[in-house]
Amino acid sequence: MNITPVSSEQSRLALWRKLRLMPLFSAIFSGIMLLFALCIGLASYFLTQSNQSLYDATDEIQVRMGITNSSNHLRTARLNIIQAGAAARISEMDAFRTNVAATEKRIQQAKDGFKIYQDRKVKTPDDMALDAALQRLRREGPDPDDQRGQTGQL
Repeated sequence: MNITPVSSEQSRLALWRKLRLMPLFSAIFSGIMLLFALCIGLASYFLTQSNQSLYDATDEIQVRMGITNSSNHLRTARLNIIQAGAAARISEMDAFRTNVAATEKRIQQAKDGFKIYQDRKVKTPDDMALDAALQRLRREGPDPDDQRGQTGQL
């Protein structure tokens, strides 16, 4: 009885010879499908993350637009009240009433825009301190002893 040792190279070749084409293609195809599914899952995760970031940026833009529009409406209200005063001086009561009504409308729009700013979702501790100061100013009005406005230190 002659027993010859099987070398490792021969055993590897024997493995490849025993493997049929159909199971080989199935294994390769399954591996590719698994990688494809993994890529889809990863892309979906990053897509949801970017979508949330986009929503956050949109909210921040809305807050900034609210405060900007509030400021613009107050400027327009100031100009309307100046025009109402000029109309009252020359006894144009229809123009006076129109300008006062427009001023009231602009002031309400400014309040709505400021409310958007105050109702924002993300507030840092500095924002909360600023909001408290703004609420105090809104309730009490400016401090007459505050000299910063006269020296330009606002």
